[in-house]
Amino acid sequence: MPRLINIIVYEVDEVCEELAKRTGKRERYSHTRVIDIIHQYLPTIEKAGRRYFLTEAEVVFLAERLQTQKRSKKY
Repeated sequence: MPRLINIIVYEVDEVCEELAKRTGKRERYSHTRVIDIIHQYLPTIEKAGRRYFLTEAEVVFLAERLQTQKRSKKY
């Protein structure tokens, strides 16, 4: 018997806000910056039409990468 699976996906505009929340940034990331981050860390992701849709796991992965970059600075 077939089962339904519910997967949350985010459009880039939502990812801009989610990454800001998850990394503690005061303002949201720009659309261009998020596209650059996607290309850097998720180069194999495909577009659906002309848009990117990211799963919760992919958003968490990007937020972790951005947090790692932030913490690696030495003062």
